[in-house]
Amino acid sequence: MSDLAGKLVVVTGATGNMGQALCAALVAEGAKVWAIDRSAEALAALTTLFGANVRGEPCDLRDPAAIERSFDAAGPLWGLVHTVGGWRGGSVSSAAPEDFAAMFELNASTAFFTTRAAMRRMLVSGGGRIVTIASINAAMASGLAGAALYNASKSAVIAIAKAADEEGRSKNVHASCLAPNTLDTPQNRVAMPNVDPTTWVALSEVAEAVVACVRPSSGLGGAVLTLPGRS
Repeated sequence: MSDLAGKLVVVTGATGNMGQALCAALVAEGAKVWAIDRSAEALAALTTLFGANVRGEPCDLRDPAAIERSFDAAGPLWGLVHTVGGWRGGSVSSAAPEDFAAMFELNASTAFFTTRAAMRRMLVSGGGRIVTIASINAAMASGLAGAALYNASKSAVIAIAKAADEEGRSKNVHASCLAPNTLDTPQNRVAMPNVDPTTWVALSEVAEAVVACVRPSSGLGGAVLTLPGRS
C-alpha cells in the first residue's frame, strides 16, 4: 500500500492541465484530493471524473481569508501542491507597473498565502509536505531577460519554499519547488507550432516528481528540482 493512501492533499489550479495530471497521479496512490480552482463548473466536472476521491470548491487565491476558509473546509491535510500562476513576457526596461503587480500577485502572493495556510495546519498536526511550481530560468538564474517579472516572481516562489522548509523541518514539514521547462500542453502546442514538443516536459513527469515530494517517506526539503525536458 502506498504511504499516501488516505492522505489529504490540497491541489490548487486543479482543473488545469497540470492540476488534472496531479489529481490523477495522487488518486492512483490512494490519496484524497481537495481541489481548488476558480470555476465551480470545472470543479464539478473534475469531481465527477474522479468520484469521491476528489472534493473541492472555488476559491480566489488572491484573497488570504478565502484561502483560510477553503483549507478549513478541506479538513486535516497532509500535503499542498500549488500550481496556480501566470506568465507575462517583457524586459526590465519595457515592463509596466501593472505587469509587476500582476506577476507578483499571481505567482508570489498566491504561493505565499497558500503555503502559509498549509504551514499553520501542518505545524500543529505532526507534519506535511508542500510543493510549489517555479520556472527553470528562475532556478538556474539564466535566460531571465525575456520575462523579467515572471522570473523575478518565480524566484520569490523558490525563496518562499526554502523559508517554509527551514521553518518547518524540525516538525516534519518539508517544502520543495519544481522548476520545469516548457510543458507539453495543448495550449503550448498551438502557441508554438514550429517547436518540437517532444523536447518539452511531459505532464506525467511533473506528476511523478510531485508524488515523490509529497510522500511521507520523502525527506526532500528546501529542494529545487529542475525538469529540463529533452534536447
